[in-house]
Amino acid sequence: MPRNFMIVGLPRSRTAWWSAVATTARSICLHEPSQHETGWPTGLDLAQVEFKGISEPGLHVDVFDFLDRKMPRTLIVDRPIEEVERSFFKWWYGSDGIVVPGLRELLSERHQVLNDPRLTNHRLVKRVPFHDLRSRAVVESCFDWLMPDGPSFNPAYLGMNIQVDREY
Repeated sequence: MPRNFMIVGLPRSRTAWWSAVATTARSICLHEPSQHETGWPTGLDLAQVEFKGISEPGLHVDVFDFLDRKMPRTLIVDRPIEEVERSFFKWWYGSDGIVVPGLRELLSERHQVLNDPRLTNHRLVKRVPFHDLRSRAVVESCFDWLMPDGPSFNPAYLGMNIQVDREY
């Protein structure tokens, strides 16, 4: 099985948190490499670790291309669009009453991609509901699935709130 992995979900679905959690002495997980280059990050193949992954909020990556070319075990974090919008507004604007033109359409489009039957039935894809990530057993199961025979999940991360800086 491949040693590459990928974590995707809509924005505000804990992809930054997963990047931190999945980076260990035996693994590296780059968050949002699509902000800097297109395609699978070229430098990632040079990393001297056993497991190499990316975490993306799913707006800029071609999940199908990555699955075909790099064969990463892929975790899709399912979070309802309405929750993503509310969380985004609170994070970005400090309020959830602001309307951003085009955001709902963009999220809906990406939500459709992440729910494409080719992903639903793909042998390298596992899905997890966002709210289930509060459970240590669920997170450990996802972690072990992404990196079989790999590093152990550090439960100290469970209560941590890890977010990307808006200025990034």
